[in-house]
Amino acid sequence: MSLPKIKPIIISKLSVLLIYSFAHHAMAADDNQLQIKNIINENHIPFIQSIIDKAIKKGSDVTGARYYLNNRKVMLLTPEKTIEIARKSNLSILAARQNLRIAQARVQQVDSSFDSVWDANISWNWQRSFERAEEISRLRKKEDDFEAQEEEFNLLENEFTDAEEEAKQTGEFSPGVENDEVGCVVVNGVQLSELCIQDPEFTTVKEFASSSFTPSRSTNGAISWTKAFAFGGDFNISLSSTQDFRNPSGLDFGTSFVSKEDPFLVGSAFRWTSSFSVNFFMPLPYTKGFGQYGDSGSLGIILADKRLYQSEQLLNSTLNTSLAETRNSYLELIRSLNRLYVTIIHRQNMEKILNRTLKRYKARLATSYAKAQIEAQYSGILNSEEIAWNNYISNSNLLVEKLGIDSNLIVIPTGFVDDLTKVIQFDKASAITTSMTNNATLNLNQSTHDVNNILLRSSKNQAKIDLSFNMSVSFSQSGTTFGYDSLEQSVKNIFHPDNEFYFIGLNFRRPWGNRSAQSSLNRARINYQKSSDQLWQQKNEIINTLNIVLATSYSTRSQISIAIENIKLAQLAFDRTMTKSGNLLSTEFEQLQKLDDLLNAKTGYIDAVINYKKVHVRFKSIQGGFVKKDEVIKVSEK
Repeated sequence: MSLPKIKPIIISKLSVLLIYSFAHHAMAADDNQLQIKNIINENHIPFIQSIIDKAIKKGSDVTGARYYLNNRKVMLLTPEKTIEIARKSNLSILAARQNLRIAQARVQQVDSSFDSVWDANISWNWQRSFERAEEISRLRKKEDDFEAQEEEFNLLENEFTDAEEEAKQTGEFSPGVENDEVGCVVVNGVQLSELCIQDPEFTTVKEFASSSFTPSRSTNGAISWTKAFAFGGDFNISLSSTQDFRNPSGLDFGTSFVSKEDPFLVGSAFRWTSSFSVNFFMPLPYTKGFGQYGDSGSLGIILADKRLYQSEQLLNSTLNTSLAETRNSYLELIRSLNRLYVTIIHRQNMEKILNRTLKRYKARLATSYAKAQIEAQYSGILNSEEIAWNNYISNSNLLVEKLGIDSNLIVIPTGFVDDLTKVIQFDKASAITTSMTNNATLNLNQSTHDVNNILLRSSKNQAKIDLSFNMSVSFSQSGTTFGYDSLEQSVKNIFHPDNEFYFIGLNFRRPWGNRSAQSSLNRARINYQKSSDQLWQQKNEIINTLNIVLATSYSTRSQISIAIENIKLAQLAFDRTMTKSGNLLSTEFEQLQKLDDLLNAKTGYIDAVINYKKVHVRFKSIQGGFVKKDEVIKVSEK
């Protein structure tokens, strides 16, 4: 049967297979298994590993892409082990876990803003002044007889009085001028004023800069309790006591002596005083700063909880994305491994054909043109093999990077056949429901929308009238003269104070026009609406992506069936060509063409299977399926 007669049959068969695959998920012979074990298997893994081991042992003597296997170590990895390692050592996942721990610490820090604060302190003060004097020379009043000075002063005063009366009668009297005492000024030994009532002289006398007193000391202790409220405002109560050892200087001259040991009541007795105060501040209801969206502490807790939830979802998203990328990298490594294997087998088969052609050429049974064609084809497959090795090593390096392990490793996939043979069931309805619940990126954007809603409510609060209530009460004891003889007595009498203070007030504050708050409110409204639009857009994108994934799954599944038929047909054509070659009815070049068709069919099948599995990775990733339920510490959103 000639090839033109076969073509219509092939086209018809492929058309039927394509329609059947879209309608029934392109089922192969077994509804639960893809027919790949005869083509993609693990039997060739020892063969590839032996080539890698030889390249490692030969080291720098190896040329081509295998040169980069120098000093490498081989690592066999199953799909399950690959994901397990990625969960533990992928750098992006580790960083996201650290961010979650930081967010958890931040929540604890912000929660502490409403903890009751006890403050206690004790202090001791000691003060002493010392005597310091110097011999100072200057003009001073002459030390005359006291009575003579008094008589002289009286005479001068009478003279001034007579002069004053005379000036009043003449109308030349100026009060406050002539009566002022004129100071004594001496320049170059000449007294400038004749009205100087003193007789100064230049003397040297010891003058004191400071005086010496008995040391004074005091001890003070205080305790206070402060509580901030979630609705806004705070409350403070404090009690303090002081023990004061005072100096007797400064007391009235006529103070009576009580005892020789403590004549002024300032020594060992009556030295305790205390004070007590209460302060309360609160924004009024329906005003700025009141409520959980008005108080900065309450708002900080709400936002910290949201940030923690976002960090959790960011970790989920990072896990899902990184593990999906790792899974895809592993599938690409499987692809490159199998393509490498079929390329090597193809090159070995071409070597046989090339050797036969060379023998026939020597026997003058093949032309130079035929020989040149075969050699060109062989040169091309050698280049293809180098490319296959380069792809394999590159995909291995990429997988090692995703895993976060030793970069000196060369990975060989193993244990993957059973995983590749499983037929995947794609359920659109359940996938949409699961995605809307478990998609971490969607949850992250939902939380961002919630944060913008919180900020909007906070901005509305900040635009309200600013009216607050203040109250203060304080009782204090005075220790100016004496206090109490003990700490106990001082504290007991705290509500019988020497001084009382009460304060109640309302504070109103509002900027002119309040433009800053209004601007913040407008910006918050815009951000809220923007996040709302983005949230709906992402939900639609998820649904559209699922539709695309489902359509792609049907397409790739049908491509597998088509690739299987292509392999059967290519193998049949190759076998017939080889049979003809035995009967000398086909040339080596025709054999190479059929061999190339078989290689293309096999690589097309490998690509179809891997693409189908990558569609499943994407389908699973959209639903957040790479995250374990117990992998992240769940945080209940407040």
